[in-house]
Amino acid sequence: MKRVCRSVSGITLSAIIALAMGSAVPVRAQHVGDRVRIFLADSTAVGQVTAVSEEGFEIVRDSTLFSFEFQSIEQLDRSTGTKRLGLEGILVGASIPLSLGGGILATCAEAADSETGAVAIAIFCLPVAAIIIVVGTPIGAVVGGIVGSFIHREEWEPIPLDDRPGRLSLILPRFNPDGHIGLELGVRIRIP
Repeated sequence: MKRVCRSVSGITLSAIIALAMGSAVPVRAQHVGDRVRIFLADSTAVGQVTAVSEEGFEIVRDSTLFSFEFQSIEQLDRSTGTKRLGLEGILVGASIPLSLGGGILATCAEAADSETGAVAIAIFCLPVAAIIIVVGTPIGAVVGGIVGSFIHREEWEPIPLDDRPGRLSLILPRFNPDGHIGLELGVRIRIP
């Protein structure tokens, strides 16, 4: 009974201290070898994680090591690899002739106020716009797809930051080195 009371009082004391001081919960989602993008208040850095500690982590970029503390990070993203932009290239390539043909039709429609304007649309604008749309759209899609397949874009996924200012963080359960189980509850308010 005495041991249970000590455990409960330890948990209560931990919760009170965490509420008073704020909890420093490290970001546990990155590992050595991950490629990360770090957003700070005034800059952004991208590199590969080389070391992780309770206070922060290090990255290497262009053979230079940079250290970051968890509390200074505004946002953190992890790379999920690169993606070829073939589909996006197809869509962009196909949209160019469509918008060009549509633009020709819209311009000619504005000039169709008189009978000569209607004849000009029927003889000149409609066939030219149709050829651009019918022939240009597939050609643009193929060219756009080929060009897009050579373009690579790095994809990123956000890593949730558990201890952001003003947010409530709760971690269940927390095991101490001596085997006791405890809860940690904290609110962190950052004053700039």
